[in-house]
Amino acid sequence: MGPWIREATILRWSELTRDLARQEIGTGEILELLIRDSSPARNVQDSRGLFGEMESLECVWTGDRLGRRAWDVDHAIAYSLWHNNDLWNLFPAASSTNRNKRDRLPTRRLLDHRRETIQETWEFVSSKWPARFFHEAKLFGDALDAGAKGWPERLFRSFCEAMEITALQRGVERWEPEKKQCA
Repeated sequence: MGPWIREATILRWSELTRDLARQEIGTGEILELLIRDSSPARNVQDSRGLFGEMESLECVWTGDRLGRRAWDVDHAIAYSLWHNNDLWNLFPAASSTNRNKRDRLPTRRLLDHRRETIQETWEFVSSKWPARFFHEAKLFGDALDAGAKGWPERLFRSFCEAMEITALQRGVERWEPEKKQCA
C-alpha cells in the first residue's frame, strides 16, 4: 500500500504546484523534478584512473604497495555518512583493507601516522586536476587557496577535525587496520 500512497501524493502535489504556477509549468516537468534522485552518484572512476597514474601506488591506510588492479578507491569519510566524492576525500586502498574499514572512520592516531601519504596523495591529485581539487578543498576547508604556502597542512587539520566531529555527532566507530602499522 505504501508505494501507492507515495505515488498518489506526488501526483497530487505536482498538480497543485502546476495550478499554483498558473499552469505555466506542466505536470510532467514537475513530476520529473519531484522524483529525481537528489543524492550524488557514488562515482569514483575518475579518481581510480588518476590514482592509476601514480608511480608508487600504496594503500593510504597500511602503506602496502598496491598492484595495478587489486585495489579500491576509499572514501576516507564514508560515503554513507557524507555522500561526498570530493577529491580530498578519496584515496587508493587495498581492497581487503577497504572492506575491513567499511563505514568506520580512521582513528586520529592512524591519520597522524599516515599524514605524509595523505598529503602526498593530495599533492599528486592537485597537480593533475588543480581547478577541481582546490575548488572542492576550498568549499571544505577554511578559505584554502590554490598553491598557498602550507595548504596541505591546513587541509590536513580540517580533514582531521571533520573526522572527529563526524565521529562524535554521528556516533561512528573508529578504525585502524589489523596490521601493526600504527604502533
